[in-house]
Amino acid sequence: MAERAGVHPGVWSRLQSEVRRELLAHALLFVGPAGIGRSETAWRLAEQLLQRRLQRRPTDTQEGKQSFLQDGADFFYVQPLGGILRIVQIRELQQALAYTAEGRRVVVLAGAERINEVAANALLKTLEEPTPGTYFILLSETDRLLPTILSRVTKYSFAAWEPAAFAEALGTVAPGEAELLYQVTDGNPGAAGRILEGGIAASAAAATELLAELTEGRTPYFTATELWRKVEREENMTCLRWLYLLVRDLAVLRAGAAPETVRCRFAVPELERWQRRWLPDALTEFGELIVTALAAERLYISDKLIGDMLVLRGLDLRRKGYYANRSRGTL
Repeated sequence: MAERAGVHPGVWSRLQSEVRRELLAHALLFVGPAGIGRSETAWRLAEQLLQRRLQRRPTDTQEGKQSFLQDGADFFYVQPLGGILRIVQIRELQQALAYTAEGRRVVVLAGAERINEVAANALLKTLEEPTPGTYFILLSETDRLLPTILSRVTKYSFAAWEPAAFAEALGTVAPGEAELLYQVTDGNPGAAGRILEGGIAASAAAATELLAELTEGRTPYFTATELWRKVEREENMTCLRWLYLLVRDLAVLRAGAAPETVRCRFAVPELERWQRRWLPDALTEFGELIVTALAAERLYISDKLIGDMLVLRGLDLRRKGYYANRSRGTL
């Protein structure tokens, strides 16, 4: 299956309502994680507004090296140059808009959260005095933009897809697997597609190794913290979600459920071995700790602080089970 999500159903429905009622703003901000459908929705809306099919697709631009491209006289796409949206790109866009034909035009500005201050101020001037019929679609992973820009755009939050639409986007995937991927990706079909291409067990490897160290490692603190530091910032949320599911499966097994009932089937042998080293209450607290870590990630708190909290508190909770079981002679 393709790793791209397609048009976001919820946002598209809202856009269509605004188009029908002629309430569509001239400057739109699409906010959401990669893979959720921001680019695809922007492309579809641009084609609708321009009443023609664009020659380029989102994948053609995002995977290429062009930081600025023009598709005819009415469509413009700008993406970060060297990781940053720069003033030279905004100036190029402004010049292109000045020399193109009148009528409807659409500008898609990708990576809007990575615009530098000088470029943002230049863009602000264009947003304040738009040419009639010109639409700006800003794509961003966060809404942490200059307040002056935020005040001039209409925000569309690209949240989790509905489960049914998510499963349909994945195609031929078993219902249980689709439900698992929904939880791991927070309803992001593009992210789920990438996981399927690389393999579910491979996606969960970092979380599985981390839990293994916390449970039975010889030098758990040093090894677990080193494993955490190796996880890229953008993958931390996925790692924490996998860890939460693994801990939940440990709790299910600890409660006496059959191995067939666990979600993370790829780790059943390890989970059956590890569950003897944890107390039920400790697993409940560990699950709550992971939820706290996820919230901290959303607030952009230091990864190191999150990792230290997770490892130190996780080890403390596991040791409760170790000493309790040791006193009963089960280890």
